[in-house]
Formats: sequence, structure tokens, C-alpha cells
Amino acid sequence: MLVQNLGSSDIPTHEILSDPTQLRSLAQLHESLDWFAKAVLKFARGLPTSASPGTAALSVVPPLPETTINTLIALAKEFEELADICLLVLHLEVRVHCFYYLLPLWRGPGGGPAQFAGGPDSTDPSTEVISLNKDLLGVEDAMDSSLQSRKIQYVFEGVSSLVSAILISSAATIKRINSNGVKKMCRNIFAVQHTLTASITGRRELALDQAKTFYELFNLTPKELLTSVVERGAVFRELDYMNALQLLHRSVAHPDPSLLTANMERLSE
Repeated sequence: MLVQNLGSSDIPTHEILSDPTQLRSLAQLHESLDWFAKAVLKFARGLPTSASPGTAALSVVPPLPETTINTLIALAKEFEELADICLLVLHLEVRVHCFYYLLPLWRGPGGGPAQFAGGPDSTDPSTEVISLNKDLLGVEDAMDSSLQSRKIQYVFEGVSSLVSAILISSAATIKRINSNGVKKMCRNIFAVQHTLTASITGRRELALDQAKTFYELFNLTPKELLTSVVERGAVFRELDYMNALQLLHRSVAHPDPSLLTANMERLSE
């Protein structure tokens, strides 16, 4: 859903929270609201009401109308909802950052489609990926001193799946790719995977292995790709295989439209 909503246009700089101080403040606001809501709920539920005279007789606090206590409880739940919204904003903000840094990766000089078809020197991680890794580490650092660990886990849960989905779906926008381009994309994937595993989540992000497997398809010929689908079954969606076949078609010196049509038909079968 996020790829469909955010993956088609660039995100302006002013639409992301890039200042770690703001992110830290939002995390602290969440924890404060969450604590306050729980404290008010506990307080309100411990008050004697005029509807429970036995309890009221044992209490030094005069009994309160039930409507007053219900109002306190309703207010506490509003603060609880605000706390949840703060945490959800952090969860979504990390995902928006992924689009913000990765979408320019698919633009070549002049704003056209990128080419991952350079020489051996082109296999280092892309600048955009390096920037994303730095950003994710900055977000995690801002969260570390402000959020409970299980909530940090929620903020970063599924980021690798999203990055994998962005990388796979973006094959449709690549102009050409060759073996060195495949190495570059695999290096990009490994760089994000290493950052998440070593410094943020502490576990191997298997979703990014899926993206690496996808880009390794571009070391095959269209015939070999189709044969692998027949022999091993479909690992990706039909649309992903269609994008792969079209990119392989664009990457040859003299593409044959009739051959692409035949390969697409065989894929559909």
C-alpha cells in the first residue's frame, strides 16, 4: 500500500522529519502521554463513587458522581490515543524516509531513468543508500534514549520488507542493467541489510535476501529466467517477472519486440 501511495512521486524535503531532536521530542511526548494516561486511569478507577456506598464508607475521599469518574476515564483514553498517534507517526516516518532517500536512486542524469550498466568502478553502494543508512542510524539513536525497546522494535518492524518491495518494484523504472549493475544493486541491498542487522534490529533481515535474489535474475537470459520459473516455481509476483523481462529486453544492444512478446506470453502460461 505504501509503495502504491508514495512510490510514484518524489517526496519534498519539508515533508519529512529529518531533525533527530524533533523525533526524540515526539518519542518523549509519546512516553509522557502514555504514562499520564495510565496514571489517570488508575487514579480514576480507584476513586469511590456514590453508586458504591460500601466502598465510599471505607474511603477518606468523599464519593464522586459516576459521571465525573467516567469523564476522567474518557479524558485518560484521549491522552492514550494521542500517545498511540505519536508512536504511529514515528513508525510511518521511518517508512517515508525510505522512499525519500531511495526514489532518487532510480533517476539518472537529467531526471530520466537510471542506468545500472556501468563498469567495475560502479559497484560501490549508491550515495542515496549511504544517506538512507545514515538517516536510519540517526533515527535509532534518537529513539534509543527516549523509547522502550519494544516500541523501538515496533518503529523499525518491517522496514526491510518495505525496502525490499521498493527495490523490486523499481526495476520497472531502470533503463538498462548489466552484470556490474547487478553487483551495485546487490551491494546496495547488503549495505542496508548490514545497517539494520548490526546496528538496529539485531537480527538478519531475510526480506532483503529476497531483493538480492530478484536482482540476481538479471545475470540470466530471458530464456534461463523462464526456465527457472518452470523448474522452481514462482518466487515473485507475475508483475515482478514482467518487469524483469522488460528490463532484460531493454538492456540488450538490439532488442527484438517480437521476442519480448513471446517471452511475456510464456511467462503468463
